Amino acid sequence: MSETTKVAIVAGGGQSLGEALSLRLAEEGYQVSVVDIDEGNAQQVADEIQETYNSKAIAVRADLTNEADVAAMVQKTVSEFGKIDLLVYNAAMPKVQK
Repeated sequence: MSETTKVAIVAGGGQSLGEALSLRLAEEGYQVSVVDIDEGNAQQVADEIQETYNSKAIAVRADLTNEADVAAMVQKTVSEFGKIDLLVYNAAMPKVQK
């Protein structure tokens, strides 16, 4: 990885707006850590990034309400890419039924 390569974590990146953000960042040259509670969705987006933009991407399963998952997300991203330049926190909390 060159020093000019940027690395982004997109939390909630496996679907909807997060997916669009992940793809756009890859288009702009970022390597992307696609984070989602649904690892299958995250993997599909990471695969699309690699195939479409020839950019490196990884899928990370994380529940962002769990501190250990958040720490693992950061560790996995830094381990894979060496740094983090941008964090997009696009994850939503589910509605609590009353």
